[in-house]
Amino acid sequence: MPSSPRRRVTWRALAPLSTLLLLGSLVACGSDDEPDAAPSPSASESADETPTPSPSETPTESASASPSASDTPTTSPTPSESAPSKPATLRDALLPASELPGLNEESSWTAAGTGPVGTRPFGWCAQFDALTIGARDGVQRQLRSGDDRAAQQVLDFVDETNAVRAERVFRSWHQDCRRGDVTVRPVQQVDAGGATAWWYLSSTGRAGGQWESFGLARSGNRVTLLRMQHAGQDHSYPRGQDPLELGLQAAASRLG
Repeated sequence: MPSSPRRRVTWRALAPLSTLLLLGSLVACGSDDEPDAAPSPSASESADETPTPSPSETPTESASASPSASDTPTTSPTPSESAPSKPATLRDALLPASELPGLNEESSWTAAGTGPVGTRPFGWCAQFDALTIGARDGVQRQLRSGDDRAAQQVLDFVDETNAVRAERVFRSWHQDCRRGDVTVRPVQQVDAGGATAWWYLSSTGRAGGQWESFGLARSGNRVTLLRMQHAGQDHSYPRGQDPLELGLQAAASRLG
């Protein structure tokens, strides 16, 4: 019959269509089980994304928290801690009569005149005055105690080198002392703080016996000379207690 072949053709044509619909539904179900999103980052990648504080971001105590040498306050020396300054004038460096030790417990000195140094040599062994050997200025004080005499000079030199040279000249006069019958005893060093100081004793038999003690102290460009003269048969004091030595220590302390 003519109608039978027409039905078979229609079924074959629809069969592929149903097959396609079935495959489409399977694909749709498969997409629900397998997400199409990109894989999640691995543990190492997650660690990289977590911000970690860098050394500069981590609060630390700076080294400047402890006081540095420049931060530590320094203490300036007080006037009492500083080295003593030189007297304002040469006259200020002269000893007052009250500060010069007497020749014995009963005696004391009285000032008999103060002024500039003269041109006469100072001391029995001196050959020239201080100005002749390089002092640029100087003052002198004369003192008396009955028949005994004392005197002090304070001399200023242009610099310490010239003061040292003058000291050597005075020292050489002790070695070459040839004044009549004068007998000169050895030089004695004196502890005078930062100053250089020494003294010696001279004697002569004239007029029943005469004695002169002479000393020098130098500090920087200044020199002080001190002498004491007295009559008598002897000149005897305990070691370190001679009035000239004690007076020289006091005079040296005023040089600055």
